[in-house]
Amino acid sequence: MTVEYTTQYSDSSNWFRQAREMFIVSKILRDDFMNRRKNPPKTEEMLECSAGLLKGAMFFLGLSIENALKGFISESRRMEDSPGVIIYAN
Repeated sequence: MTVEYTTQYSDSSNWFRQAREMFIVSKILRDDFMNRRKNPPKTEEMLECSAGLLKGAMFFLGLSIENALKGFISESRRMEDSPGVIIYAN
């Protein structure tokens, strides 16, 4: 493994940034899907487009959750590697 790879994937802020990006995309797709629900699909293509938007929103939401979990895991490993550091929750 290269140093850049190790640094990139062990830094929790990178995982949280990616999670936020995927969440934003899922919201955009969901909003487009919701706007299309106001006017029922008139053709098969419109119906497929609506279904694709919903599936895409769920896909990106799943990636967002996965990346957030990786961020939490990465952060917990970093904290385990720092003995003697006490973190107080507010």
